[in-house]
Amino acid sequence: MKNDLKKQTESLPKTGLLSIVTVILMAFCFASCDNDEPENNDNNGQATSIVSANELAGEWTLVKDVVLYSKTDTSKSDETISYSGNSAPRYHFYRVSVSDNEVISITETSASGSIIGKTLELKLDRNNLMTLDGKKAGTITNYDKSHSWDNLRIEWAIDFSPISFNAPVISTYML
Repeated sequence: MKNDLKKQTESLPKTGLLSIVTVILMAFCFASCDNDEPENNDNNGQATSIVSANELAGEWTLVKDVVLYSKTDTSKSDETISYSGNSAPRYHFYRVSVSDNEVISITETSASGSIIGKTLELKLDRNNLMTLDGKKAGTITNYDKSHSWDNLRIEWAIDFSPISFNAPVISTYML
């Protein structure tokens, strides 16, 4: 009996030391796992811009509109309008320029380059196109200069699409 007690007493410090080491290791694991946020989160969870204002400068051709009637009236279905040079509706051309203070000017032009409509002036805030007085005019949803015809997609708010449909519009443009 005395030998059994001696064995239990001798193993106690080893077991106690092992327990302490285990607790310390677990504390390090929990301390390193307590933050699931990325370390370099400079934009506070907001999406970064997919295009800069200067990349929007150029001559753009409207390829198609997807009119989202269902967003304003659930009884209506959406409509896709494809533009071509030989049938109605015909292509729409837009000259986009950017000023030194990054104001984006969008002007509809004819095929020969003469001005057709009034100029829309916007600022780029990440992927949002904002009026100069701070209203959201649209959101750039895609920019891919390498694609053959789908270079730029903008979801326009109801009152800001260059072609008015009284509904939000997703317009696809090519350079």
